[in-house]
Parts: sequence; C-alpha cells; structure tokens
Amino acid sequence: MGSLHTLWLTLAYAPVAPAPAPAPAAPVTAPAPAPGTLVAPQAAPAPAPSPQPEAAQPEAVAAEPAPTPEATDPAEPTAVASSSPAEAISDEPVAVTAAAQPTLEAEPARTHTVTVVHRKTRSTSYVRPSQPTRSEPEPFFVSGYGGITTRFSGVARKMGALRGVHGGLLLGDRLTLGAAYHRLKRRYGAPILDANDRPMALAMAYGGVELGATVVRRGRFELGLQTLLGAGAACVTYDVNTRSRSATCVDGVRMMVFEPSAIANITVTDWMRLGFEGGYRGVARSEWRPPTDFDLSGGYFGFNIDFGWFARD
Repeated sequence: MGSLHTLWLTLAYAPVAPAPAPAPAAPVTAPAPAPGTLVAPQAAPAPAPSPQPEAAQPEAVAAEPAPTPEATDPAEPTAVASSSPAEAISDEPVAVTAAAQPTLEAEPARTHTVTVVHRKTRSTSYVRPSQPTRSEPEPFFVSGYGGITTRFSGVARKMGALRGVHGGLLLGDRLTLGAAYHRLKRRYGAPILDANDRPMALAMAYGGVELGATVVRRGRFELGLQTLLGAGAACVTYDVNTRSRSATCVDGVRMMVFEPSAIANITVTDWMRLGFEGGYRGVARSEWRPPTDFDLSGGYFGFNIDFGWFARD
C-alpha cells in the first residue's frame, strides 16, 4: 500500500512534458479575381504568439511528423487552426469561400476588331507657287544696208535699163526705211531723130524715200512690199551716150514718181543678200513741147545686191 501511494505521488508531482505545438496551417489561397473585379482588402493575419519558456525536460520527446498539407481546391472550405492558446479550439472547420469576399460580377468578355487603315497623307507644308519667269524682251533689232540696183523698164514704148543705188535702216523684224536713186542708162531700139535726122537720146533720173515692210519670213527668205515716193526730171538730148545732161538738153520736164513694188530677199550670208523686185512706176510730169511727147510711166522688174547686217537671230 505504501508503494502504491509512493508511485501515485511520484506520477502526480513529476514534471509533465508539454505537448508538441501543432504544425502551422497552410495559408488560405483565395481564387484569383476575374479581370475587372473589385476585391475587398483582407484582414492581416494575427501575429504569432511569442514562445513561452519551457521547463527543463528530463527526456527528449520525439515530436510526431506534421502531416503534409494537401493541395486544396480554392472552391472548397479550408480548416483554419488557431495557434493562440487563448482561443478555443473547435473541431469544426471554418469555411472560407469566395462568396465571403465582396466582389462585383465580372462582365462577359467582348471581342473587339480593330482595323488599321494606312493612308498616304500629303504634305501639309505650304509650298509657295513659283512665279512665272518673265522672259526678258528681245533687244530691238536695228541694222543698216546699202547696195546697187538694176532695173529693166518700159520708157516711151521702148525697153530701157536703169541703174541706181539704195540704202537704209532695218528696224525690228519687219520695217525698212531708206532712200533710192535711179537713172536711165540706155533706151533700146531705134534712136530719136530731130527734123534734120540727127540722133537724140532720152535721159531720166529720179529718187526718193523708200518704205518697206516684210510680210513673210521663212528662214533666210523674205517677201515684202516696198514703195518709193520721190521726184525727178527727164529731157531730150543730143548726147547719145548721156555723158553731159545739162549742156545738150533740148527739152525737159519735171516729174513726180510713185513706185509701188513687191520684193523678195534671200539672205546669202549674214552680211549679204539678193533681192528680186517687180512693180510699176507711175509718173506725173509737166508737158513736153509739141511735137515731142514721151510717156515715162511703165512697169519694171530687176534685182538688187545689198550689203549690211541681216542676222536677226
């Protein structure tokens, strides 16, 4: 009896080894919120209690291995064990579901189609329009010319040859302003006889202002109109060769000459040209003494050789 009493006292007052602390529970993993869902903030976990000093243990007690927490489905409730000694330990698990958190219902996902259109845009920078270049006016063409003329014309119902000179200015591309002098060198056919059958000759000379205008120009060819307006004189002389007009004139007249013509010029070089001319010589004169009567008007044709500067390019 005394032995039993002693054993009971020994067991009653013997130091008792504390029970091993339970393994920490796995953290509760909440399901990932859907995009666009508002999630309420969760309460911070309670701080772990500070370790209590343990009494000296006479013997080391092997702790049982903590059970490995199994992966739990986020949708299933998870048991949360309290490690605080002040809290009551309940055998019923606490269910934590996603419904306990205030969330908004997620909107169904919508599919958006974005079409990117690339357009070639024009430059919006202002470009000043270029001003039309004004071509400088060509310099006014001014040149001069001079040459000799040869004409064949009817004089008093006979063919005669006239020689002369002319010259002037070329103004621009069209105009010609000059002067000319023509003299009857020979009258072909039978000579004029006086009452004593002495041979006589007819002399004539005139000159005036020439005005010309070019109508057509094709390269080196020109076709134009020309007019001479002047005055002169004519007489009958015994000088058949017409070497001295004043000393042997038997009868003479004054005359006014109007001579329109058409002329074609061919520029051979820049400084020489040939001209072919045809027209009519109109003469207004005073009266001859009877029985002398000579008609000084008539048509003519001839050619000219001119020297000057004819390059207009």
